Amino acid sequence: MERVIPERFLNEEHSLADFRRWAVINSLGAQGIATAPDINDYYRQNIRETRAVIVDLLAEDIVTKLSVSGWEEAAFALSDDLKTIEKLADKPAVSTVSTFLSPFDNLIWFRERMERLFGLRFRIEMYTPKAERNHGYYTMPILHGNRIVGIADPKVDRKSRTMTVHSINLLPDVKINDDLFVGLSKAIEELAAFTDCDKVELTRTTPAALKNEIELFRH
Repeated sequence: MERVIPERFLNEEHSLADFRRWAVINSLGAQGIATAPDINDYYRQNIRETRAVIVDLLAEDIVTKLSVSGWEEAAFALSDDLKTIEKLADKPAVSTVSTFLSPFDNLIWFRERMERLFGLRFRIEMYTPKAERNHGYYTMPILHGNRIVGIADPKVDRKSRTMTVHSINLLPDVKINDDLFVGLSKAIEELAAFTDCDKVELTRTTPAALKNEIELFRH
């Protein structure tokens, strides 16, 4: 260990209680606003112990309790983040990123939180019999700007260096425009580059007209 871990860390002593406290603070810092189950799942802790740590941090004014419209459970935020949260409430930040999310991305790996934030019930279907799958084998939610707009089903053939996107299914209320076409095209190209593919095939989209528009912008 001494060849890998800096000496100052090797000489520090921490208890399990110290780790639990660190896990709650770091988890909350990463998520911004979160319920106790959200906080607990980030490092996969024991919910009873997590709630106890939250109570201690509330008493120390390190954490502040909040109420979020539509959330059944109480929410929490780091007290140091409250000014930033208030600023974003008045003027939300707008993301220009479009990307395919891994099912194991920390933004969405706790499915209950994902559904609460984005209104999408998402499940990995690789263990589901093919005939019973809704979207595909290894499906990836599509993040476009500040929301998840749909689900993609890509598959890579390493030998032919071909990525086949079997389907892109948009959510019913997604606004279809040039910005979306460009974003989806970039996301496809970036995933192809990441998987070392030099050929991309797009099989099917919902709505069907989306396919031609994506092909047009992608090329």
